Amino acid sequence: MENQFTFLGTSHVVVLFLAVALTWGFVWAGRRDCGTRVALFLDRAPAVALLVSSAAYEMYRFHDGLWEIRYDLPMQLCTWASFAVVITAFTRNQFAFELSYYWILAGSIHGTLTPNLQFDFPHLYFFIYFVGHVSLIVALFYFLFVWKLRPAPGSVKRVFLFTQVYFATAMLTNLALDANYGYLMQKPENPSFLDYMGPWPRYLLEMQALAFFLFVLLYLPFRSRRFAMSSRKSFASVTDYIQNQSEAVRGALEKLRQCILKAVPEARELFNYGIPAFALKKDGKRDDQVMIAGYERHVGFYPHPSAIEHFKEELAGYKTGKGSVQFPLNQPIPEELVMRMVSYRKSLIDKP
Repeated sequence: MENQFTFLGTSHVVVLFLAVALTWGFVWAGRRDCGTRVALFLDRAPAVALLVSSAAYEMYRFHDGLWEIRYDLPMQLCTWASFAVVITAFTRNQFAFELSYYWILAGSIHGTLTPNLQFDFPHLYFFIYFVGHVSLIVALFYFLFVWKLRPAPGSVKRVFLFTQVYFATAMLTNLALDANYGYLMQKPENPSFLDYMGPWPRYLLEMQALAFFLFVLLYLPFRSRRFAMSSRKSFASVTDYIQNQSEAVRGALEKLRQCILKAVPEARELFNYGIPAFALKKDGKRDDQVMIAGYERHVGFYPHPSAIEHFKEELAGYKTGKGSVQFPLNQPIPEELVMRMVSYRKSLIDKP
């Protein structure tokens, strides 16, 4: 007989600890300048883990002859949140991020805190379940604290309305198949926040009211000017990005931009990782770009590790990473040094 999962049992507590550790580790690593390949791995790993866990679940159910349309369609809210996370990870779509943010923190995170799970460690389904749910959390906090993505004004209304699309789709599916997707027909067997609500169908209305309340609560931290200015929303152009920053950041970014364009007049402006980038070579690779970004107390300049290493003595007074340098807002931008760094990087790119 398989071991039964126990809420806050040893395996559950270990998973909770690992979820915190992995989230912290990814955010810590992502905020450091680890190079393009490592950054790409950190950007995509949680999303890939979600895809792998979803595929593994379907294969596991098919292989054991357990797959049933009543239980195994992609109709749980966590599954829809997974789709939103994958889209965000590969496209940085603003609406997909907003769905991820509200759905995970208001709903899917309970899949880790209060799992509706029968099998305990080391059953295969135990791993499939928690890889998927923990990956949602890791990805979301990475979006928030590394990519600096933020829910935009009006996001509460947009996400709540789209949640009704999920609600209606899941309800119709449940009625057609005698299923229980989204726990809209009955509460889960294991302890959950739904236990504090009334009986069916009253708890459906209470779920809606609670969801809207939580969405509003989750948006409150981002109403401040500081958070609004740091948002990595989709911008129409580099100019639009710069104009959406505070006055001090705007002036510093514009100086960096002009330095880059003076050093390489043919540089092409674009976006990479949600921040302004300048391609120093036509149809060049990502490593052929330099990037800039605005923050609360400094602006970031990303010329490539080779340039940082070459000018390390002149950069001694600034905080540097493997391929980045921070210019504090209370100090003037070293324009001549920036132009020389860009020119140096360009010379390396042009070498045969």
